[in-house]
Amino acid sequence: MSDGLPEHVEIARLAARSARIQSVTPVSAMARLVELLVDATGSVDSDLRFSERQWIDGEASARVRVICQRCLEPMAVAIDVPIRLAVDAELASLPDDREAVMSDDGRISLLALVEDELILALPIVPMHAEEKCIVRSVDKSAPAERESPFAVLQQLKNRPH
Repeated sequence: MSDGLPEHVEIARLAARSARIQSVTPVSAMARLVELLVDATGSVDSDLRFSERQWIDGEASARVRVICQRCLEPMAVAIDVPIRLAVDAELASLPDDREAVMSDDGRISLLALVEDELILALPIVPMHAEEKCIVRSVDKSAPAERESPFAVLQQLKNRPH
């Protein structure tokens, strides 16, 4: 297992030898991902396999900290994302479980590719489980008593002329 994903690789060379790249990359190396997190602690484990069809299959996982949108406190989120990509392929010819990615003259940034997949896998509205959040939801079983906005109109209607 290597330390960090290579910045750029030649996809044809990796595909020709059915290469496999396993790495542990610090979260701090992924600037766009870090912008969405509480801090840059942790690491990203990735396992990528390349096939002769210029397909990339694998997984990436990380445990990161984001802000709970209910209580605004930090919370840990585990991200496990499958990677199923086809390099320089036409979308119409791909199976439903695979996405196309374009190379730059046969080269691709694995770091950016994995970072993109992790960003897409982040929860849109992260929240603690309700029982673990410091902000409890209002008890819905006993509705709160409140004055009707039409009570004043009712009083005016019942007033003698």
